[in-house]
Amino acid sequence: MSSPPDRVSEMLEALVRLEGRMDGIMDRFDRQEMTLHKCMDDHEDRIRALESWMYRIIGKFVIISVAIAAGVGVLTSWVATFWGR
Repeated sequence: MSSPPDRVSEMLEALVRLEGRMDGIMDRFDRQEMTLHKCMDDHEDRIRALESWMYRIIGKFVIISVAIAAGVGVLTSWVATFWGR
């Protein structure tokens, strides 16, 4: 059987080893968190780019639609003007 001072020194050594393992775990958590934040930032950037592209396409579609509607209106007016004569 071990004497009390030996048990205390064994417990202290075990605590030191446990602290070292905990430091390693915390370091891995910190690295994982940094990786997660980087991935989330990249994801947000891609979403913003897609939204911007979508709004540009919608804007162009609206402009083209208005131009076509105006052209049809002018053509209808022109045909109605000369058809009635």
